[in-house]
Amino acid sequence: PNLEGPQGGSYNLSDLDNDVFHPNHAGIEEFEMSVFNIWGEMIFRSSDPMVGWDGYVNGLLAPQNTYAWKATARFSDGRRLTQSGDLTLIIN
Repeated sequence: PNLEGPQGGSYNLSDLDNDVFHPNHAGIEEFEMSVFNIWGEMIFRSSDPMVGWDGYVNGLLAPQNTYAWKATARFSDGRRLTQSGDLTLIIN
């Protein structure tokens, strides 16, 4: 995450930094992504594919740890996709 403070999760697809966890996407009409802490509590949710998780929770930097995520999407061709996994937040 950007250590200067919360950035709101917006990102530029052409940026090569790794400050925001976000989907690689094209043709999404409906989207939802959630991030969960180690206790299974939802700490982030977005329904906008251009807004990802910036590593902050309630304005505070989240602890370095592993977090679970789940994303669902409906594409312009009608396909639906659900994916999940984990991410490691590293504070550098």
